[in-house]
Amino acid sequence: MILWGTRGLKSTLEKGEFHCPRCGPDKSFKLVAINRWFTLYFIPILPMGQAGQYLECQACSGTFDEQARNYDPQAVASKFRDELGGVLLRSMLAVAGADGHVEHRELEVMANVLTRITGTAYEIEDIHGAIDNIAPEPLEKVLKEISSNLNDEGKVMVVHALAMVARADGDVAEEELGRVFKAGKTLGLRRAHIQQILALDEE
Repeated sequence: MILWGTRGLKSTLEKGEFHCPRCGPDKSFKLVAINRWFTLYFIPILPMGQAGQYLECQACSGTFDEQARNYDPQAVASKFRDELGGVLLRSMLAVAGADGHVEHRELEVMANVLTRITGTAYEIEDIHGAIDNIAPEPLEKVLKEISSNLNDEGKVMVVHALAMVARADGDVAEEELGRVFKAGKTLGLRRAHIQQILALDEE
């Protein structure tokens, strides 16, 4: 009886250091290739090409796509803050404009919230510019852009920011309140949780 088949054999193509997405900076990695071989009696006889390759962290044994060697958590965090800032601005404008007009105090709150969250200094003039350049969008569509990337604390922060804008002019319109609840629901928060956030804002 002739026993034949195929098997994958690992080989190390490269070694180096990277920021492991699982266990942190300054970790050693191996770039591993999986090569397919034709076997006869379980002995590799004929190479059949590469089946793929991956990075393997030598500290935690995690395996990652080769692009992980370029992983920069600071750049990722900065990009996410920028994206979050853009979504927050569009969401706050949707809430503030629900009653048909945007008050100066609402603009001040928006600028303060964005400055605190993104680390970039926002002025009221920046918000005015956004009003002129950003087309109105459904609140659900805007928030869905980042909802999957927010933890529970982040979702609460967004709803809290929207509630601050709704209360900024001292007169919370039903339309504004409705959009705050709609935002919370889009982010996956229960109505009771949203009510709790609004109650805390009143204190």
